[in-house]
Amino acid sequence: MITTSKFKIYTLVDITNTKERNPKNNLDYKRHQNYQTLLNTLGLRSNPVIIEDPVYIDKPKEVKFGSNYKDIKKCFCFDLEGEYANAFSLEFCVHDFNLVPVFSDMDPSVFDTKSRTKKNIVFVFDK
Repeated sequence: MITTSKFKIYTLVDITNTKERNPKNNLDYKRHQNYQTLLNTLGLRSNPVIIEDPVYIDKPKEVKFGSNYKDIKKCFCFDLEGEYANAFSLEFCVHDFNLVPVFSDMDPSVFDTKSRTKKNIVFVFDK
């Protein structure tokens, strides 16, 4: 099992930290809810420490999403670490995040960690 305290999350789901709490501002509110969903899912195991808020970047070549998204050029990247060593692992994240609902135009509207065709979130741990 690969375990470390620092890791990155790459996703096609918009996880922008808009800080919007008013549902009348629909798009920004949904983006922030996705951000909160990601943090809350991580928080089931340990408190995540945010190194850098999510940013929209050119997708690194080594990050492989599902085959439905093979032509995607951009994604969100979130830099985090665990509160203590071994707080998170690749195996834990793949299990915990699979099929967690999100606001998205994707079908289905979930974080998908396992599908060969629809995987939309990838975890990369420092070694």
